[in-house]
Amino acid sequence: MAASTPGRTTRRVALVVGIALFVQIGYGWLLQASGQEPFSFVGDGPSYMETARNVLEEGVWSSDPAPNPLPDNFRAPIYPLLLIGFIKLGWPFTLLFVLQALAVAAAAGLTYWYGRSLFSERVGLIAGLVLAVDPILASRAVSKALMTEAFALPLLLIGFGSLALFVKRSDGKQLLISTLALGLGANLKPQFVFFLLLSYVAVFHVKRVSARTVLASLGLAGLLLLPWLSYNFIVLGVPQFSSVSETNLFDIGYRFQHWLTKSKDPYFNENYIIAGSALVGAENSMQLFEPIKAKRLARIGREWIMSAPLPFLWFHTTRVPRTFYHDTTIDTLYEDFGWFPSLRNGDSTALAKHIVFFRRSQAMDEIREHPASLLALAFQIIVLLVSLLALSNDVVRRALVGDRSSVALLWIALLLAYGFLVSPMGLHRYRVPIEPMLLLLAMDSLLVLIGGKKTRV
Repeated sequence: MAASTPGRTTRRVALVVGIALFVQIGYGWLLQASGQEPFSFVGDGPSYMETARNVLEEGVWSSDPAPNPLPDNFRAPIYPLLLIGFIKLGWPFTLLFVLQALAVAAAAGLTYWYGRSLFSERVGLIAGLVLAVDPILASRAVSKALMTEAFALPLLLIGFGSLALFVKRSDGKQLLISTLALGLGANLKPQFVFFLLLSYVAVFHVKRVSARTVLASLGLAGLLLLPWLSYNFIVLGVPQFSSVSETNLFDIGYRFQHWLTKSKDPYFNENYIIAGSALVGAENSMQLFEPIKAKRLARIGREWIMSAPLPFLWFHTTRVPRTFYHDTTIDTLYEDFGWFPSLRNGDSTALAKHIVFFRRSQAMDEIREHPASLLALAFQIIVLLVSLLALSNDVVRRALVGDRSSVALLWIALLLAYGFLVSPMGLHRYRVPIEPMLLLLAMDSLLVLIGGKKTRV
């Protein structure tokens, strides 16, 4: 393939971004044409709106919808501040969803750009186009929802992509770009703090890096993190970035006990919100994230986990793959348009088990009763194959090309760490921010498998 020129690169970025915007606009047009609401304010949306409303009306940063809310740190600052700005300026939220559509389109263009810079022109273009046409990213689950995923998508890609360029080229400027993206991301989604801290491991794998660059990166990280950390410490008296990690620890412990007791203990057959609310006297789910209540819940969750540490390690580790295969494409199309109604009450996972264990009659019964389950299973298989190709990139390259990619090793380690971090929940929505990296690694593996030694880069 001929060497890429700046002009061609610009044209291809514009092509990928243009296709992504076409999908975003087309999906919105289909929603309106089918008589559906074009945007979603459910899911996490109310907690962001409530935080903004409490700041404006009560003068307190809190996601609690009850009267006289107590301050919390459940929602990191950027998204609620953005909502506050829209409310104060009287701007319609339609404009916010336009910005989110642009963020997704930018992520598609960046996928191509980082792909060609880190792997090859072909890898970047294919991965960028696949991301551009992903219906989930245009749905009321991501870009048309009052949630952070649309903005998190390009920020994590820039964070991971520039970190990889730093490792590959020993370019200190890329480390600073990565720090900026991950630091901003941490103020959007607290999980980014984990990535920001982990990114400094990469410094030890770069031969030529100046101490000044590393110190500048640490200083930038401090500037981005300290304001919110200071609020947490001064106002709430807690040395943490968000209470969500503590409440999640209770959730994980609760799920573990449900598994450990084999669903025989009625107490662990409800959900963590009901159980947690009873334990700490919360009037609604948002009060579970008040720092004092969250700390109590974390202690209980930790006790449940430490009651059987080895079984918990097995439980937690075996659920890491869920992040890399869980798919809700068919469910989302049903929710947005009413398509594939036969999937409702169906179970593609159950269908998969029937097929794997050669239970032909049960599999046929499931398909006859819920035909769309077969289509949902097909999507899950495709997602699983993409993830397997991505996470085996280093093995594929060593076996067929005879080289190792520092970029692949770095990204695979970060992706697996992320899978462990969000286990055992591992929802499709949690995979959205890491999809560009999965697609780039998978496309590189696929082209190596097809082309063998000719694909050496």
